Amino acid sequence: MSEFVERNLERLLPLYERLRVSQVFTKNEVKEFINRCRGYEYRLQKNLKDPSDFMLYADYLRDVLKLIRIRCKRLKIHRHYRDFDETLLAKISEVLRFCCERFKGHRKVWRKCIDFLKEEKMQRSVSKVYFRALQVYSRDTDLRLEAARWELNENFSIENARLHMQFALRQEPSRISVWSTFLDIEMRYVDRLMKRRAILEGKVDEKARRNNDSESADTIKEKKEETDAILDLKLAEVIVRQALMCEEITDKSALVFSLWKVAHICGLSNDRLEVFLYDWLWTEGNICEESWIAKYERSMNKTDFYALFDAAVGSLPSEKMIRYYIGQCRKRLESEDFSAAVKLHDLYEMLHLKGFASMSDYEEMLLCVENESEKRKYLNSALKSFPKCASFWSRLIHSAILSPESTKKEVRALFNRAEESVEPEDMLEIWKLAIDWTLSTNPEKVDDLFDRAILVAPSSVSAEIKCIRLRYLEEEFPNDRTRYRKEYQRMVSCPPTPMVVHKQFIDLELKADPDLNVLRQAYENYVASYG
Repeated sequence: MSEFVERNLERLLPLYERLRVSQVFTKNEVKEFINRCRGYEYRLQKNLKDPSDFMLYADYLRDVLKLIRIRCKRLKIHRHYRDFDETLLAKISEVLRFCCERFKGHRKVWRKCIDFLKEEKMQRSVSKVYFRALQVYSRDTDLRLEAARWELNENFSIENARLHMQFALRQEPSRISVWSTFLDIEMRYVDRLMKRRAILEGKVDEKARRNNDSESADTIKEKKEETDAILDLKLAEVIVRQALMCEEITDKSALVFSLWKVAHICGLSNDRLEVFLYDWLWTEGNICEESWIAKYERSMNKTDFYALFDAAVGSLPSEKMIRYYIGQCRKRLESEDFSAAVKLHDLYEMLHLKGFASMSDYEEMLLCVENESEKRKYLNSALKSFPKCASFWSRLIHSAILSPESTKKEVRALFNRAEESVEPEDMLEIWKLAIDWTLSTNPEKVDDLFDRAILVAPSSVSAEIKCIRLRYLEEEFPNDRTRYRKEYQRMVSCPPTPMVVHKQFIDLELKADPDLNVLRQAYENYVASYG
């Protein structure tokens, strides 16, 4: 083991020497650095290897590298700066890549290695690690798409990007994001080529003008007239045709919309592809929600927003269309378009009438409504779809209590219906509401209600009700502390007594003039129950 450790340390000898000679580190610091590296190297060589050892070593070397960079900048040392960087970066990369090979199944290790190499702009190494990781995780399409985008945007290698995309299409041709990413890569590459060509042609034109070289200008003109398959988006059109022919994709409208969005965002001067995809969405038999969304995004600042989407919802009143309209109205409301609030109310009403409304939709709907009778109408409709929702029952009962038209019998019937429908574990808020209502209308019956609630409720709910009972007695009879003390003793005599009940009683006793004997007995009960 020791010979491998010493061999690895000897590879860093030039670094140690340069650190000492350049006075970036003192002699003692260099010695400490060597000892720390030796300790980590021994941990890497043990029989039972642990990925955390590799990560700790890499993190330590990265911290050392940061320190060296700070000191070189402060001391204005430029001579050895590159040597320090190259040596330590190579060592950190070696440690991380060895860890990746040793622990192939640890995704976090691969991610840390890739992120480090990206941060240090080690492009060649990043490309190699991506390819190696995708040999291990060959079915990870998201990682392959990430690698393809990085190859184009950071490594400027369209060949590698296309290679990744071809593998992704073979692996998962039914995934729409694969086709849209492939088209996005091709169109961004064309955009980059066109910008580069425009700059180069401008420079050559300027040079020809200065030299009065008419022949050079004519040559450039001929080259401009030449058609290039890539620049003319022929390859992008092939991708679109292949995507439309793919039998694994059943939702062609979603596919075409995704491809159209890519073509629209790229905004190339040659918009033939964008027009073709947009027209496809509006051909008879293909009109869908995506068609209207594309129409809105294409003419976002040129058309009346509400008129467009009112027409969309009128011709295609599907849940998807209505929800997209709601989402856009919410965005406009955030930018202080208050007419969107009125439209939101109408859209939620439409969801309700068509039976598309979810629990959260009813929650939002109730926030938009101020009229109590209308609120009760929505709550009754919501409870038909979600009869176990305690929140809706609480709101309906509360609204009925506030309504002068509701009788005690009707309110009591609502409580009974809620108890039958709601799960016992979710009944706490309804029991609280029932206790408050009974106290205000029929206080002599509140003790019976407490007893019934404690009896039928599960332990998690009854514990809180017992605490409410103690607080009620303490507030109702402030001059007679024996009331809640007797109630506490009655609760303790029927075990198990929840922990919160003991705590609640002790808190009440500590409020003012605590009785030490009562407190001692309460603590003894607490300890006897829970140790």
